Amino acid sequence: MTPEIHTLAFVSSAFNEAENLAELHRRCREAHAELQREFAGRLTLEFRFVVADNGSVDDSHTVLEELCRRDPEVVALANRRNYGPEASVVNALKQV
Repeated sequence: MTPEIHTLAFVSSAFNEAENLAELHRRCREAHAELQREFAGRLTLEFRFVVADNGSVDDSHTVLEELCRRDPEVVALANRRNYGPEASVVNALKQV
């Protein structure tokens, strides 16, 4: 029997998080790999990492662009202003 395929999406908003985004991505990848091992043979989990940047004034956008270049499963959204964490996450989910 072929395992079911599902997508496990890690979704977050960010505001001036340039120093933390790469580490967050690394930890999400690690959690995904652990779950993938646990469900091996029964379930396949595709990975997505979705971040809505809330108009950061630091290098968050640059870090997200680099993550997108290195990992095709990263989706970065750039909000023109800070919509707050809840609205940004909902918007991110609608876009993906």
